[in-house]
Amino acid sequence: MTNERPRNTASPLSRRTLLTALPASGVALAFPVSAEPVDPIMPLYHEWHHASAEWLRLADFDDWDGEPMQSLWDRKDAALERMLEIVPASTAGIAALAHVLWAEAGPVLRPDHEEYQSQCETIPNKLIGAIWKAASGKTGVPTFTA
Repeated sequence: MTNERPRNTASPLSRRTLLTALPASGVALAFPVSAEPVDPIMPLYHEWHHASAEWLRLADFDDWDGEPMQSLWDRKDAALERMLEIVPASTAGIAALAHVLWAEAGPVLRPDHEEYQSQCETIPNKLIGAIWKAASGKTGVPTFTA
């Protein structure tokens, strides 16, 4: 009989071994494998979106030349001008810019107009819509509820 301790012959547990084994064990990772960076476009997009949506809401009821309308228009334009200076850092930022482009240069008719769909079918608008769909993961076209 020897006095030697039994040796551990198992390979050491490495991060690679652990991460490879987790999916097979059914254990879900509690952290994202690859997170997108915080996009500097998004706060500006939210400001643009809010001002634009509020302007459209008031457009049916308010004086277009009045202070509330002009203030909202100025806020929308200021956010737009700042977005034009920034390169998006995420797919959310790309989707946001596609939405802005759709609203600023896309169909000029409201979605409930009989000719709106034909405007959506123009090549430039189809391209904007395709970029927005790919980046946002949504279907349809950008709207102020999207």
